[in-house]
Amino acid sequence: MRAFANYILRGRWSATLVVVTAAILSLILPLLSSISSAAIALVTLRHGAREGGLIVLFSTAVLLAAAAVMQQDGTGAFVTAGVLFAVLWLPVWLLSIVLRWSVSLPIALSFAGVIGLVAVTAMHVAMGDVYAWWRDVLDAGLGPILEQSGVPFKPGQIEETFDILARSITGVIGSALVISMMIALFIGRWWQSLLFNEGGFQREFHALRLDKRIAYGALVLMGIALFADSGAGSIVQDLIVVVMTLFMIHGLGLLHGIVAAKGISGGWLVAVYILMVILPQLAFLLAIAGLLDSQFDFRSKIKA
Repeated sequence: MRAFANYILRGRWSATLVVVTAAILSLILPLLSSISSAAIALVTLRHGAREGGLIVLFSTAVLLAAAAVMQQDGTGAFVTAGVLFAVLWLPVWLLSIVLRWSVSLPIALSFAGVIGLVAVTAMHVAMGDVYAWWRDVLDAGLGPILEQSGVPFKPGQIEETFDILARSITGVIGSALVISMMIALFIGRWWQSLLFNEGGFQREFHALRLDKRIAYGALVLMGIALFADSGAGSIVQDLIVVVMTLFMIHGLGLLHGIVAAKGISGGWLVAVYILMVILPQLAFLLAIAGLLDSQFDFRSKIKA
């Protein structure tokens, strides 16, 4: 990984090559999108906002040029380039600037939360009734496929499932945006620490702890959700999902810190990540742990 990180920092075109190649391959292997954004994060963290911004612009220009050459209309490729720029590269570049300026993972994570909250709010404003919008999309896209699949669904089962999905998709998108941004930022910061500060990222992640005022904000949102009408309540519920995602990442940092402080085998961490895929409820428990840690700082008590 050191050699790969060194190659990214060799120059603008080597970094652009990694960003663009990983982005194109991510259409086949989605996880590579994090590598694409992480390269931007590494350049920004090491060389500053200007260099990172140039890599973002160069990468976007290369994709647009490739689209113009390879397709007559290029519509699909142009849309792909726009999505990569707006959803992956630009947010991670901004987060990297925040981290470089603040030298604080909690502040960068909080800023990622702001981006997620803005994205969710923008979807509600743009779509109006997001529940009805997603319900129409699901009915038109998945409805005919499920009906023709031959699977013996119970009466009303498809409609009930679509109702649940329609009410949760917007919040899930906001949560996924925050997670994808932070994964890319973490990888970029890890690469930087490999080259210039061995073990630095590990120490920072083990100490990751959000400000308690963010926990107060989460509790306020939960209180509003209890009394808001259906329209405002749906927005607040989606915002809560984003905020709880922040505390889930906080909870992961807490878990890693405790495992390191106690000298527990890293196999337990692997088991936790596997269980998070099998049992999504575990993510909620980690978020609750992060909320409580923001108030009580469990790691300091363990060290004491």
